[in-house]
Amino acid sequence: MCPNFSILDGIFNGGIGLWEIMLCCGFIAAILVFNFYSKRLGMGAKAYSFYFYLALISMAGGLLSAMIFQSIYNAIESGVEGAWGGVTFLGGLVGGVGTFLLGILFFGNNDVRRDFNIIVQLFPPAVCAALFFGRLGCFFAGCCYGMETDSFLGMKFPGHEHKIIPTQLFESIFALLLFFVMVTPLKKFKYTENSMMKDSLIIFMFAYGLWRFLIEFVRDDPRGGVGGGYTFPSPSQVWCMLMIVGAGVLLYFRLKLKKPICDIIKYRLKAAPAAEPPVPPVDDSLPPADEPPQDAEPPAGEPTIETNDTISFSK
Repeated sequence: MCPNFSILDGIFNGGIGLWEIMLCCGFIAAILVFNFYSKRLGMGAKAYSFYFYLALISMAGGLLSAMIFQSIYNAIESGVEGAWGGVTFLGGLVGGVGTFLLGILFFGNNDVRRDFNIIVQLFPPAVCAALFFGRLGCFFAGCCYGMETDSFLGMKFPGHEHKIIPTQLFESIFALLLFFVMVTPLKKFKYTENSMMKDSLIIFMFAYGLWRFLIEFVRDDPRGGVGGGYTFPSPSQVWCMLMIVGAGVLLYFRLKLKKPICDIIKYRLKAAPAAEPPVPPVDDSLPPADEPPQDAEPPAGEPTIETNDTISFSK
C-alpha cells in the first residue's frame, strides 16, 4: 500500500495520489472496452458517437452521484449534515446509469435506440474493467479494507496494528474474472447464439450483487450506516438486494421468452419504419396529362383522321 504516494505536488494542492491515478485508469479502461467491442458488434457510426459522448457525461454524473450518496451515508452515520467526503461505487453506478438512460430518453433518436441492445451487452464488462482499477486504487489508498485477521489472507496496512483482510484486492480480482467470463465466449469478436455476453447484464447484476452482499460482512471500514459502524443491512447491501431481485426479474423474462435480454430489448426498441411521403390529391375535373381533351379542335395545318379513312387538313 502506498497511501502517501503522490505526483505533481507542485501543481496540485496535495498532489495526485495513486487512488486518483487508478480512478482515471478505470475510466480509460471502460472507454477502451466500449470502443473495442462496439465496432465489432456492429454499432452504427451515429450511435457510436452519441453513446461515446454520453458515456463521458455519465462518468462525470456517476462520480458526482458517488460523492453525494457517500455524503448522505456519512450524515446518517454521524448525524451531521453536510458531512462531505469519500465516494461509494454503488452510488456512482446508480447515478451513472441514471444519467445515461435519461440522455437516451431525451436526446436519442431512432438511429441511437436501434443499437441500444449493444450497449446492454457492453455496459457490464466496461463497468468491471473500471472496477478492477478502482479497487486497486482503494488498496493503494488504504480505504475499503476488511476486518482484522490472523490468517494468511491478512495484510499489514499503514495505520493498523494488526493484519486486516484486503477486501479491495479480492474485489479487484473478482471484477477481472467476471470481465473475462462475460467477454471470453465471443468467438472472433462476432455474435454467437450461445454467447454469455448477450446475457451479461443478468450475469453482472446477480454475480456482483451477491459478491458485494457477502463481502460486506467482512469489511470494517467506516462507510455509513444507522448508528455508526456496521449494521445489517449496510447501504451497499440494500443496493445489492435490489440488484439481485432485478436480475431475477430479467432472468424470468429471459427464460419465458427464450431469448437473450439484448435480443428482447432490440425487438422492443426497434425503430419504426420511415413514413412514406404524402401523395398529392388528384383533381378529377382536369383531363389526364398524357391525353388531349376530347372536344378540343386540332391546330390549323395538322391532319385529322375521318371515319371513312381519308385524311383532310383543317383550315
